[in-house]
Amino acid sequence: MKLVNLKCPNCDGILTKKDDALHCESCGAIFAIDYDESDVEIERLRMEAAKEKDGNAAATTDKSGKNVKGVRLAIIIILLFFIAIPFAFMGIVMFQNKMMAGFFSSVEEEEEEKVVENYNVTPDDVNGMLDEFIESGKIVQMNIEQCAYWDLNSAVKNYDKTDAEFESAYLITDIPNENPKKTNRLVIIYRVTWNNENLGDKICYDAVYFEGLKVNPNGGVISNFDGETITRSDAAWGWSMAYSFEDLNQCYRENVTALGGKVEKLTNK
Repeated sequence: MKLVNLKCPNCDGILTKKDDALHCESCGAIFAIDYDESDVEIERLRMEAAKEKDGNAAATTDKSGKNVKGVRLAIIIILLFFIAIPFAFMGIVMFQNKMMAGFFSSVEEEEEEKVVENYNVTPDDVNGMLDEFIESGKIVQMNIEQCAYWDLNSAVKNYDKTDAEFESAYLITDIPNENPKKTNRLVIIYRVTWNNENLGDKICYDAVYFEGLKVNPNGGVISNFDGETITRSDAAWGWSMAYSFEDLNQCYRENVTALGGKVEKLTNK
């Protein structure tokens, strides 16, 4: 760009640039500015540089905005995390308390069940129900319908059972070396009648027992009345009746005193 004269050619007044022209402050003359091609290119580059600067500034602003948003989001996440911790801790404590309550409830139920299962049976607990035990034991006893007898010549004689009558009953408690459910036993001895059609009747003795009796809080005892006959020992065999004792005292010894507990005779009221 070339400036022809910085002073007004008319009056030597001072020229001032306004828009794309020069104005004389003294006489008011107006002069055009003569641009060449290099001036136009410089102006274009200047304008593009200004736009690029404005774009970079905008991009920097946008990036800064994103950074600010990221920081805000991180702060919010951290705050939510610290807010959630107490609630999570409360949930864990409540769950543990619930589990512990269930555990102690189960323990209490087990303790209550143990209290209910009272195996410390006394004669007074059994006496009022003795008739029921006698009848149940007789059914068990009569299920043994036949037995064999060895005579002095070792000849086997077969006998059929015709009757079993109550002889005596004993409550045995504190039986050693037994679990709690078997520390007591009710033993009922029956006078058994066997018959052989050629030899006639033979009177023997046998026992039925009930174990695991529990005290009923409402009175009496709790039992399934499922009696069992006692397995014979070697003394019951040989010159004797199978499934019976020819001698009452031998029957008593093997079925009652052999257990080693406290023995009390019951009365059939």
